[in-house]
Amino acid sequence: MIRSRALKVRFCVQCQAERPFRGLRCTDCRTREPKLSKYHNRPTRAADGTMVHSKGEAQRRADLELMQQAGAIAGLLFQVPYELSVGGVHIAIYRADFVYRDMETGRDVVEDFKGMRTQTYALKARLMLACHGIVILETSRRDLMKVRGNR
Repeated sequence: MIRSRALKVRFCVQCQAERPFRGLRCTDCRTREPKLSKYHNRPTRAADGTMVHSKGEAQRRADLELMQQAGAIAGLLFQVPYELSVGGVHIAIYRADFVYRDMETGRDVVEDFKGMRTQTYALKARLMLACHGIVILETSRRDLMKVRGNR
């Protein structure tokens, strides 16, 4: 009796499409599946089809898009870069996950979804405050679960 195994369908970075994988290799281009990142986030396709860095970020993106349709926020932007310079010397670039205007308060909000708060992120957050006077709103999986009513 011959057993046939179902092939797993995953996103191939080389083909830029959902492809069947045999083991860890794409059946079309034979590229190996990338190893998990240090913090085990998996790139995920958001509801509109774009790739985001994690499942949590995809969920938050969907929530913010619904809030924009409802009129609670406006001008939603994704992956907005901010240059961090001190005394005219370029230090780093901080890329905010989400930037939008809160219609209730009338303020612009810079938001970042964090699965793990790293030292690098903490430094960039302090530089954002020092260079641009912007406090970053951090959201996490725990925050999403509170909003959705799960524990």
